[in-house]
Amino acid sequence: MASIRKHRNRWQVQVRRQGMKGLSRSFLNKVDAQAWARQTEAELDRTGFIATTGATLNAPLSALLERYALEISPTKKGGAIEAIRLKQICASKLASVSLAKKR
Repeated sequence: MASIRKHRNRWQVQVRRQGMKGLSRSFLNKVDAQAWARQTEAELDRTGFIATTGATLNAPLSALLERYALEISPTKKGGAIEAIRLKQICASKLASVSLAKKR
């Protein structure tokens, strides 16, 4: 069940399921918050997960690792070494696998 609460001048919704990361979102209207909570819970009941954008799922692992290396690694203390490791992974066969591919 979703938890809806007033936080300052907005309505905050949290949907939690055991074994999954919680989902949260804020709305200006309580009606919008309740509608999103119902829709999200229904999707979780139907599929067991929240669908992400198709572009992300269809992308090969190498594209996501390259993006991570450009955006996240530079902000880390060992970012240079991490970027080298990510580049090696991108050169492997594993990097060509799509995230949407079934086992």
